[in-house]
Amino acid sequence: MAEQKNQEKNETIENVQSLYSEAALMQKPKLCCPTGYAGDETSHIPKEVLDVSYGCGNPTTFKVMQSGMTLVDLGSGAGIDCFIASKKVGRYGKVIGIDMTDNMLEKASRNKELVASRLGFDNVEFRKGQIDNLPVADKTADLVISNCVINLAVDKGKVFEEIHRVLKDEGLFCVSDIVASKDVPQHLKDDKKLWGECVSGALETSKYLQAATEAGFYGLQVLKSYVWQAMEGINFISITLKGHKLKRSPECIYQGQTATYNGPGLEFKDDEDHTFKRGIPLEICMETAKRLNKAPYDSFFSISGVTGNKEESPDCSTPTKNVNAKIENDCGPGCC
Repeated sequence: MAEQKNQEKNETIENVQSLYSEAALMQKPKLCCPTGYAGDETSHIPKEVLDVSYGCGNPTTFKVMQSGMTLVDLGSGAGIDCFIASKKVGRYGKVIGIDMTDNMLEKASRNKELVASRLGFDNVEFRKGQIDNLPVADKTADLVISNCVINLAVDKGKVFEEIHRVLKDEGLFCVSDIVASKDVPQHLKDDKKLWGECVSGALETSKYLQAATEAGFYGLQVLKSYVWQAMEGINFISITLKGHKLKRSPECIYQGQTATYNGPGLEFKDDEDHTFKRGIPLEICMETAKRLNKAPYDSFFSISGVTGNKEESPDCSTPTKNVNAKIENDCGPGCC
């Protein structure tokens, strides 16, 4: 069974590689087309790169990039998103594009010098590799982006695990991709042409989000969503998704802190099944407080016992409480 799965995976990789190798040399109108690029974003990018750029969104446009960042682009193709990112992260930033197709890498590398000359600095590097086995060291990137590539991978869970691995603590990802309103039937999955055209490999939406959650990401936000096309009663949807990586302690420490959900909804349920009623303080552990005190939650919550990123101990002389252990007579909820 494992051997058969490996063979199917290799066949899919070879098929996608062949299709996008051709697409690097000649525009393929049926492939997903880039959307949402403003003229000033691409004015420094050569036309031959723009002509063979394929995607389903623009993960570079949601104010996720900052000057000085290190960014990794999965499935960088001819380099359009890398070159946009190059300008946004600036002279002291770094951009690493990963692609498995030689023709795409050759075109991207050839145009890298022209882009650098127009910007006045060179901060882009292209590497050959697959997105489920990235040639990038642990905790390298502040931000990982991707544009309509994860759906082409056989094992999406492994891709999200790799994204998590290469991100620094407190890093984030922002990806545009195709998901499906229903599970894609096997006869469509077996269609190699449709797989390469971003259809057959699409995961049902909740399963796609679950793959990101299981990889360890929190605070998932769908920044944009629209129906790209419909086939056999299934809507294939372009989404742009953002998620965060947070270094966590294995312990669950209580130090008197609470979280109050400020609305606008009646209640809020977080990634760990805590339910917060609007306006009502809820006792939380320090790990939950740390998470809710950061984006994207911080604008919705008021946290007591935590200031900025620094934890404040309650005004107690007794020890803090580890809620994973049953410690009697220590400083717990309501003792101060």
